[in-house]
Amino acid sequence: MLASLETALKERFKEKYQLGELQSKLTVDQFEKSIFYELKNTYGFIQLADVATFESQIYFVLVNLEFHKKLIVTFPLNHHYRESISDIYPSASWYEREYVNQFIISDHKKLSPLFVSKEHPELNGFKRDLSVSEEIELSREYLEVGPLGPHGQNIAKIGLELDGDRICRLEFLPGFHRIALEDSLRTKSYLQIPSLLESYFAPYSVEYAFSWYHAIELKLNLSITERAQAIRMVLLELSRISGHLYVFERVFSQFKVDIESFQLLGFKNSIHSLFNAYNKSQYGEGIIKLGGVCSDLPVGWISKCLSVLSELSKSLHLLKRSFTNSNHWMSKTKTFEIEATDALSYGLTGPSLRSSGINYDLRKVDPFYFYNEVQFEIPLGINGTNYDRYLVRLEEIFQSIQIILQVLDNLPLGESQTGPLRDLEELRKVDREQYIEKVRQGIVVESDLFYSSIEGTNGELGQMFIGPISKNSPAMVKLRTPSYSQLQSLETLLKDASLVDLSTSFSIFGIETREVDR
Repeated sequence: MLASLETALKERFKEKYQLGELQSKLTVDQFEKSIFYELKNTYGFIQLADVATFESQIYFVLVNLEFHKKLIVTFPLNHHYRESISDIYPSASWYEREYVNQFIISDHKKLSPLFVSKEHPELNGFKRDLSVSEEIELSREYLEVGPLGPHGQNIAKIGLELDGDRICRLEFLPGFHRIALEDSLRTKSYLQIPSLLESYFAPYSVEYAFSWYHAIELKLNLSITERAQAIRMVLLELSRISGHLYVFERVFSQFKVDIESFQLLGFKNSIHSLFNAYNKSQYGEGIIKLGGVCSDLPVGWISKCLSVLSELSKSLHLLKRSFTNSNHWMSKTKTFEIEATDALSYGLTGPSLRSSGINYDLRKVDPFYFYNEVQFEIPLGINGTNYDRYLVRLEEIFQSIQIILQVLDNLPLGESQTGPLRDLEELRKVDREQYIEKVRQGIVVESDLFYSSIEGTNGELGQMFIGPISKNSPAMVKLRTPSYSQLQSLETLLKDASLVDLSTSFSIFGIETREVDR
């Protein structure tokens, strides 16, 4: 079936369509909105994963979920681009807003924020809806809150139109915490970049380091040993457990469930103790390296890991019995329902997508290492409520525990390092100055664009880069973070929801400030 799709694309677009081993590209001479309609409705590319620009080119990463087919659509960023595609892909709205100074948009209203806009002064301020009666208009409240405060949770400034406690309209204005991370990454070598990602995106350090090195290894066709693959899988699932516990801790503290929140802090710290026992890091910083891991598993680490997981499983089963069927808990969380079609349209991924009943997990549809050999289920929700998102995350912890146990029971023998890493680690032991210089020199990666993604705790985590501007640094880096697409979707999906759902949704979706402001 996938072959027939690729054949149809080749017949339709001919030389414009390039079928690669790792990804496919469609390069067109000028923007044609009809192409996006066709790719979505005829060829099933129903999701927009990411958008990036570089040297007068704009790149759209489209996804066909049925066949897990990614397609990079490229065309010149010039005067031919005059229309927004947010009516085809609603998740395009913020990506287009990012590049509004480069775009020439005929319909400004689709892209302009409700806050002060230097580009379009006529649209400044949060506009009242003058189409309703004067009585209704007087009953509404117009607020601009955040980014600090309980509603904004330090994530973004929020424009709100309220009718009592009901949200009639809202808009987010992110960017208050932006440190130009993606620009900074372009000045670093490919081997230096993971350290910045680890320090910036804690507590998801393992995921970001792995996603970067995994992309480079795919690009260089660098294989790693089976033992290193297994260890990486264990670390990724431990990071996933820690990430879900971190989300639960925020949700429970928000609902003033103090005792359980304190318990979750203890569970999370027990996972961190495993990272600490591995290489003296809290979140696993520095464990993932190019070609493997920093070192083999320490003596006694497997025994400690099994003990921690056993205690965690018992405690979470007690927590599950206390909350899952609790009428009080369900009344608080059976709110903010998202239908499957909306979840797909607005680019939701991870637990947020699966809570609406969409069975899509990159570990299943695009397995690497031993994910196609271990037995685990993909938890799904039914109604797409905050309660469903809670259940999906809780069950994913149990599934991660099962994955880890299976991998540790069948842990391969052999080396945990391969390729350039082994030589670098040996050099680090004898001459640190030469080691640092080697890291600065980095590696050479071909100059064409490459996109790779993995299943992170909160959704699809992707890396897009073009190299090199010099022989060892990327010319462009674009991070595909789950929080960015999720936050922009809430602008529309939270309409008619309660004001309480706003801050709750930030937590249960796992929206992180640093993933929004890169």
